[in-house]
Amino acid sequence: MRIDSTVYAAYTRVVRTYTVTWKNANGTILETDTNVPWGTRPTYNGSTPTYQGQTATGWDYDLSVGITGNTTITAKYIPQHTATFVLAAVDSPTGSQYTLVSSKFNEGSTPVYNGTTPTTAQGDTTEFTFTGWSPALAPIYEDTAYVAQFQDNRAVTIQYLSRNITEYESSSNTTFAADCLAYATKLTSAKAPVTSVEPYAFRNNTALKIVDLSATSGTVTINANAFDGCSALTYVIIRSNTMATLSSTSAFTNTKIVIRNGAIYVPTDLIATYKANANWKNYFIADINDYPLSDLSTIKDSWATIAAGTNYANYSVGDTKLIDVNGTQAYMQLVAKDTDILSSDHSSTAKMTWVTKDILTKYNMNATSITTGGWGKTEMRTWLRETILPTLPEVVRNNIKTVDKTYRSKSPNDETLTIEDTIWIPSYKEVGFTNTTYVESDGVVYSGIFNSAANRVKYNLSGTADWWWLRSADSSTNFRGVHYRGSDGHYGAGSANGVAFGFCI
Repeated sequence: MRIDSTVYAAYTRVVRTYTVTWKNANGTILETDTNVPWGTRPTYNGSTPTYQGQTATGWDYDLSVGITGNTTITAKYIPQHTATFVLAAVDSPTGSQYTLVSSKFNEGSTPVYNGTTPTTAQGDTTEFTFTGWSPALAPIYEDTAYVAQFQDNRAVTIQYLSRNITEYESSSNTTFAADCLAYATKLTSAKAPVTSVEPYAFRNNTALKIVDLSATSGTVTINANAFDGCSALTYVIIRSNTMATLSSTSAFTNTKIVIRNGAIYVPTDLIATYKANANWKNYFIADINDYPLSDLSTIKDSWATIAAGTNYANYSVGDTKLIDVNGTQAYMQLVAKDTDILSSDHSSTAKMTWVTKDILTKYNMNATSITTGGWGKTEMRTWLRETILPTLPEVVRNNIKTVDKTYRSKSPNDETLTIEDTIWIPSYKEVGFTNTTYVESDGVVYSGIFNSAANRVKYNLSGTADWWWLRSADSSTNFRGVHYRGSDGHYGAGSANGVAFGFCI
């Protein structure tokens, strides 16, 4: 008899397994894991690999991902570059470039020289002092050779030359010693391959206009008060292929350099480095190939082009432009864009607001210490409108916009008033002051410029930081002002303080 039946296929589950091979950077096998099931996350069971003095930073495989086939996983290390410390041919005992030490360093780390202090074949260490490396040690990203630099101490340091000297030039002197040319009031220029300008080396040399530090290698150091009181100093040329060290910004106190009416001229490839430095960025840094510049404006367009607004988008808050004011060359600084309210409709804004970079002169707010009527009634406002405004270039005068200016008045009432102005001085609020005991709530703030005490400091034409007026009344006798250190203060209206005026175009 035939019986119907159902036959089922039988299967045996087969688990796919693979081999995971762990290797070091040089191809050496560290570990081999066999029969690793499909989809299993690989696990390394050995000690952390090392290679050429480095410890592995990981693997070239994402260990969170399961394997799907035979897999080789290789240890990863930070890239390394070779730093070679050498003597130049002229300093080498062999007469050709000589290697002192060659070592590998992790990418992004700063090389360290672990050898003995380099010496030159030209003389002993008292005659030739090791001063550092060129290029200067910095994070390494490619194989780099660092050449030892030496200072020749055989040159005589000048000391106490005649105060009647009119020019000084040397091809060997390496130091302008402390007070060496102090009070030489007839000296107009000095040039030498110095690598150190000591404190007060040129103090109060009122005729000194040009200093050329002609050393082309090694680090030049300019010390505190080196040029203090050199009121005519306009050109400082630093030729070294390494950025100079400015030990203190007091080095240029009371000079044209400090008010950016003079410039520091440096090699082309170092301009960006100087401008990024905390001390050097305070000054106008220029290309040595452009020496001498007569106009240090950051905006090269004419006032006519500026007024036309053709390149408005290319101007930035903080830019400057040279202007003639009553026969005096000064710089206007762009302190705001699209900020001040036009009086024509009391709603739209002037394109650009300008304030003098520094102090042009001094003037009283009033003949006596009274503030009656506030800014709108001051003799200062009348003087600016009737005496200063007519001296500005015609193309500027014709394009100045009348804007609404608020000011706090204290006498006869404590109130905030608004006036239409063409030329004015800033208010307490405009320069960013906030004080719980003196509150000026109305008006704009030029925060792009006046955002710290340091940025409120202004200098007179002799290069000295000085006090300057604000148009905000403080009491029945005083107006607010800015201290020479950039803090706020108040002064009797009859006092003669600095004037930094502004206008909008």
